[in-house]
Amino acid sequence: MKGHKGSPPVEKPDIVIIHKQEKCDCGHSLDYGDYKSKQEFNIKVVAEVVEHKYYDGVCPKCKRIHRQIIPRELNNPANYGASIKSFITFLNNQGVVSIDRSSEFLELITDMG
Repeated sequence: MKGHKGSPPVEKPDIVIIHKQEKCDCGHSLDYGDYKSKQEFNIKVVAEVVEHKYYDGVCPKCKRIHRQIIPRELNNPANYGASIKSFITFLNNQGVVSIDRSSEFLELITDMG
């Protein structure tokens, strides 16, 4: 059985880590020739928190108060946005993962806990 071929290396990786031993065990500096390059592909999951600030205003002339209408989807102090809701729905429907487990998974991968 053959394994997955994987992805080819990219020309400009996001991070480059140099691995080299500074000195020989005998204490002398090392001379370096060519290097072997290996790339590791990772997924970075970042939670983006968007804060909505609703200001009520008062007209200085007629004193009428203008209240901002807060959308129903933002009824709690902290709410899930559309992309997170879609992700959890997908896991729940396609991956047969419970809502609680989906939320737990989301907290683990995004440090939102």
